[in-house]
Amino acid sequence: MRSRISEAESDPYNGSAPLGLGLALFSDSMRKGGREARRG
Repeated sequence: MRSRISEAESDPYNGSAPLGLGLALFSDSMRKGGREARRG
């Protein structure tokens, strides 16, 4: 348990960074997809 906690503390952005990046890409794709759908 301690080893897992120490790893999480050493890399606090290990899980949050990919999540934020995924949200950014998802929002961007949704915006582009929405625009294309409206144009089409």
